[in-house]
Amino acid sequence: MINVDIYKKQLEHQYAQEAIDEKNNITIFAIGGFMPEDIEEAKKWLLTNQTLKNMTGMQLNISEIIKIENEFRISLINKLNYFLKCLEQSKGVLKNALMLCGMSRGQVEKYRGDFPIFRTVWDEIVQGIIDELEEAAFQRAVRGVEKDVYFKGQVVGKETQYSDSLLALMLTNRRSELYGKDKDTKKENGQVLSVTINKDDEKL
Repeated sequence: MINVDIYKKQLEHQYAQEAIDEKNNITIFAIGGFMPEDIEEAKKWLLTNQTLKNMTGMQLNISEIIKIENEFRISLINKLNYFLKCLEQSKGVLKNALMLCGMSRGQVEKYRGDFPIFRTVWDEIVQGIIDELEEAAFQRAVRGVEKDVYFKGQVVGKETQYSDSLLALMLTNRRSELYGKDKDTKKENGQVLSVTINKDDEKL
């Protein structure tokens, strides 16, 4: 049975044509809205939807079909939103997200194809995680990471360690025309000029 408050809230999103709510959750509008409660309108839906037409063979009346279908749609958006939360918790790793939410790859890929807003939110989550990784890489490569210095088992000071390999990788990706594999050197007036990477330069 559909919770009345949830149903009313989702109806508000449907009337407002809001695919995403204030908490970044997918709404009923994003998956096509509720099945009309008007009997005549519902009959029109039955003529164009094979799944719903099959329900008529279960000796259900139109009102029962409407109720079952709308309960299914509420369940579906809950499932979509649960997967997206699992994806976020899993830092964008699909395999881990699937294990966490108990869904199959084929299932979520079908939803990804069926519902554009689901695909969009999924991509936004992954992009946000990539941005976090880039920021962490920048911090380690350019600003460095402070670590303890030990002498005879005792901490005697601090030092900032940098990652030259991360720095080189970021420069290669962001300025491939200058720092790509085939761009280690430049020629000017027939002379070969070496390209020097300065760790103190925080502008990539």
